[in-house]
Amino acid sequence: MKEPITMEKLLKITYWRAIVIGPIAVLPTSILLLFISSTLTPEFETTKEIIGNSFFVSLWGISIAYIVVFTYGTFIWHLLLHLKLLSISYLLLASLIPPILLSLINTDIELILSTALYSLSVCWLSWFVGLRYLQKL
Repeated sequence: MKEPITMEKLLKITYWRAIVIGPIAVLPTSILLLFISSTLTPEFETTKEIIGNSFFVSLWGISIAYIVVFTYGTFIWHLLLHLKLLSISYLLLASLIPPILLSLINTDIELILSTALYSLSVCWLSWFVGLRYLQKL
């Protein structure tokens, strides 16, 4: 006989799914950004170059995303859970804090906007993969 899933166990499952799967959102975001960039500035000759470069950027981005999600994301998740404010809106607002801090030390608007897009996409996918578990309650 299966034991029922408790709220604590459900939150742990949701947390680990978000931590493991969320940073993978960097891959489609990188492809999208490089396709947009290639239409605005014709640096890339072929679609093959665009996809190759986006995979290279994605590998670095996913590596950085895992580090940030394990540190900053874990802190935010537990803080919002403790304050009973764990929702997509608060997580998205919290995911905009790193790009805002980056804007204080860097004036490159493309870097700031791409960081914001990566941050929002990772946050959204992290929430999405865990959302179905939270909706069962």
